[in-house]
Amino acid sequence: MNFIFVTEYFPTSEKGEISGGVEARCFYLAKELSKKHQVKVITSWKKGQHRKHNIGKVVVERVGPNHEYSNKGSIFSRLFFGISAYKKIKQERGFNFVDGFNFTTYIPAYFGARKIRAKAVATYHETWVGTWIKNKGLLTGLVGEILERTALGLKWDQVIPVSNFTRNKLKCNGIPERKITVVYNGVITDDFKKMKVKKEEKFRIVSVSRLVKTKRIQILLKALQHLKDKSMKCVLVGEGDDREYMKKEAIRLGINDLVEFKGFLKTKEEVIKEIKKSHVFCLPSAVEGFGIAVIEAMASGVPVICSDIAPLKEVTKNGEYGLIFKLDDYKELAEKIKLLKENKNKYSELKRKGLKRANDFEWEKIAQEYLKAVKN
Repeated sequence: MNFIFVTEYFPTSEKGEISGGVEARCFYLAKELSKKHQVKVITSWKKGQHRKHNIGKVVVERVGPNHEYSNKGSIFSRLFFGISAYKKIKQERGFNFVDGFNFTTYIPAYFGARKIRAKAVATYHETWVGTWIKNKGLLTGLVGEILERTALGLKWDQVIPVSNFTRNKLKCNGIPERKITVVYNGVITDDFKKMKVKKEEKFRIVSVSRLVKTKRIQILLKALQHLKDKSMKCVLVGEGDDREYMKKEAIRLGINDLVEFKGFLKTKEEVIKEIKKSHVFCLPSAVEGFGIAVIEAMASGVPVICSDIAPLKEVTKNGEYGLIFKLDDYKELAEKIKLLKENKNKYSELKRKGLKRANDFEWEKIAQEYLKAVKN
């Protein structure tokens, strides 16, 4: 079978320079499927990148004008990318499926698929109907609301949410149940097992996420202030539009000497090292479609603490494989961090359970589930 994946951002090499969960899913799924199938990825271009190149057996074509990474805004740049993606798709022949991976790509993927008589698929991480303006502000939120409502009104051949939480929201927004199949995100556990990294002496808490307010990194900072424990260290991996706000918040709380902003790391190996150096992984997010970084932490043998939003409860099986705390309750988060620092038995238990849970999400298994979903 032949696939076109349409995604806003995509790595430039085998190293996997990944900026978020959408990009990670597209990258690893494309690599896995390309072992036996033809896979072409249509993505955005920015200055310095090749317009067309291969990553392994995956063909990557970059279209549109210069489009820098951004988590909000960039409306016209995204519009031009979407138009360029559609124009590229309609030139293709011999493809069975066209899959859009995020809000920017759903509409061009759908109409492009119809133009070349391929099946139209939407991979859905989360749905924000009714909450776009709250999450992204008036202008970006209004555009996002219109685009998503339009996408949800299209007659997709298959919609693939990455969690049951997103599946239920799609049903509430009019997608027929017969057209929905959940296929989780995944990891390659061998990448984590083979990397040997020494733990830091200080009790190290790591978080890997975009630095935007919906990820609630500020709650983790408040928890650190509440603990008043100078033997701890917090490392934040990721970039985002609210990085400077987070830095100022750390200074305001008087904990800037305990917090290190690593920024965007270019390779997956670097991210894995930062996780494995740490004692605890924390994701206090208010908005997630799945939470792939949680599974990566489990695969690293690092116990996880995350907020009690539905997708993260699903990944941790309601706290069986990781500690959960009430969203925005920094005092409860502080208690959970302290528990793992002081209770060695609980720490060992969660480490063991997390490693076991990660095996459920091997990309090889996920790719087979994806194939089954689109065939149906």
